[in-house]
Amino acid sequence: MKPFKFINEFRIADHQFQIKTELREKQIEATVTEEGKLLYQKWYPVNSGFLADEDELWNERAREAHEQVIEEIETLFTIKERIKEVTQAVYHYRFGRVLFAFNLLDEAKEEFQFAIDLRADFIKAYRKLAACYLKERNYRQAADTLKKTLETTEPFPDLLNDLGVAYTLSGEYRRAKDCFSQALEKKPDFQEANFNLGILLLLSSYEADSDHKVALPVRVIRSLHSLKGASYLRNSGWKEKIETLLGKIEKKKYEGLLPELLDLQFQLATREDPIAVKFDFFFLKFMYGKMKMDVESIRFYENWLSENIQNFKYADYWNDMGVIHLIQCRNYFLNALEEIEKAHQLNPNFEEAAENLEKIKRIKNGFLILLRALLKK
Repeated sequence: MKPFKFINEFRIADHQFQIKTELREKQIEATVTEEGKLLYQKWYPVNSGFLADEDELWNERAREAHEQVIEEIETLFTIKERIKEVTQAVYHYRFGRVLFAFNLLDEAKEEFQFAIDLRADFIKAYRKLAACYLKERNYRQAADTLKKTLETTEPFPDLLNDLGVAYTLSGEYRRAKDCFSQALEKKPDFQEANFNLGILLLLSSYEADSDHKVALPVRVIRSLHSLKGASYLRNSGWKEKIETLLGKIEKKKYEGLLPELLDLQFQLATREDPIAVKFDFFFLKFMYGKMKMDVESIRFYENWLSENIQNFKYADYWNDMGVIHLIQCRNYFLNALEEIEKAHQLNPNFEEAAENLEKIKRIKNGFLILLRALLKK
């Protein structure tokens, strides 16, 4: 029996999704589309030892992956309903970031806007809202969103760089140059802004030379080398993309290079952080999803996050690790209560168990309220 495709169509909220799961290049590929538009893809490794002669095992693994994708989508919309009344801006931001990664842009924009309504100075939410508009190719709206932020906050380099990209994509080169130049004044080693300024210079040269016989700015080449080694681009094949471009430049294969450079610029401006997104989804499933997080699930995320954050100096990641330990603290406390109650039931005359049970019951509500408050701050 040869492996076959799993295909499902299902409606949820205002969406009609199609999920197709099949074997491609010795891995399981799950593709989610809506009205023919690709939303996202996921890949699951397959042990090559059973590809040829253990089709039943492959089909079972493929079926599990297929059902997992459907469950993920259903969980997203469960969280969407349950988070509506939440008044903590950061939760809407976290959820928006997950929806953005799944390319559910209308829902993502709603969550980022919720976050902004709850906290008017939430710069990260403004930036991600603008990134949604960039993904929709609504460059003017992206620029307007970021300009609004600058009316009430300090012009941080990241914010100026984002605005510069929006201006570049909407053809407003003079404004874009001002933004990139200001960003580099504030942060001279900001290689992404350096790269974007180099792209802008190249675009300006193309406009001035109808034959498009222009030299590639050295700024572009230097910044590509720097971006290749950037710690925040270690994941998701960034190094391979950049090395491919540098290889073409080295061999002077300039034909079609500008569109590829512009595509890299766009991908950088609309990228998501896979570590943060995976943690956010885990956390939101724990707080608002139907699934109860058992010890094994939490330990899996703890080990996964621990492995991934060692080479990063980002406060967000270490804060997330602290959140996992708070969740574990809650679960261990409830487990301890259950176990000591069992000890007391088995032997009511066991004084140590009776004393421990009395102490735990005395502090139980306050302790759980404290943990809940810490998790919901």
